[in-house]
Amino acid sequence: MMQLAFVLQLCFLTAVLRRWHNGSGSLEFHMRRRKVDEILQPYVEGVPLDPSVHLGDQIIHAIELMVRNNMKCIAVLRNQRPVGIVRLEDAFLKIGLQREPLKQPSP
Repeated sequence: MMQLAFVLQLCFLTAVLRRWHNGSGSLEFHMRRRKVDEILQPYVEGVPLDPSVHLGDQIIHAIELMVRNNMKCIAVLRNQRPVGIVRLEDAFLKIGLQREPLKQPSP
């Protein structure tokens, strides 16, 4: 089931990027100015260090690496040492490719 959700997210990302290539420059600006520093989570032991991104890298670069390597999170390095991770779900959310989950009404 998780594999299907990942494939659907990838299809959605591909569709959005195609639309962007057809003329909408505002999405490019929004996506390109976002950095991994904005969604950094604490490093978790066991997260591979290859591939990885660095502090200051663009979120879209982290997304590309995670999608290409079928990963749900990626290590963030500073001076070749892990300082955190970026989750694919958080990256999609930050650049506006996924909506925040709807809150359940209180009984």
